[in-house]
Amino acid sequence: MQLKERMKLTERKISINASRCPQLRYMLEDVESETGEEDTILEHVYQYTDDEIISEALYVLSLYYEDGHAFYEGKKEGRPEERKRCRNEIAQLKRFIKKHAEDFSPSIKEAILFSLECNGL
Repeated sequence: MQLKERMKLTERKISINASRCPQLRYMLEDVESETGEEDTILEHVYQYTDDEIISEALYVLSLYYEDGHAFYEGKKEGRPEERKRCRNEIAQLKRFIKKHAEDFSPSIKEAILFSLECNGL
């Protein structure tokens, strides 16, 4: 990757922060790029729009509240360390969503926060 392209990556804080949320990063990453070369997670996450990243974060967060999903089971019935990890991941996703909702227009920000509230998240 060229230096100029790497500099562009650092301009999008949402991409950097998305790569720091383990479950969100897992959902967004690809093992290989279209060329067959491995991308760094930041290079891959940068391919998504801000809307797509926020949408995926809301989806991942909702999985912790979906009865029957492994994330929900881990949160409710897992070992103590698993439940703690789930609580930490939920808190991290909520902080990520709220922080980056600020970057959107007021109407979109309101819709994102409303979605969190309506879903009990």
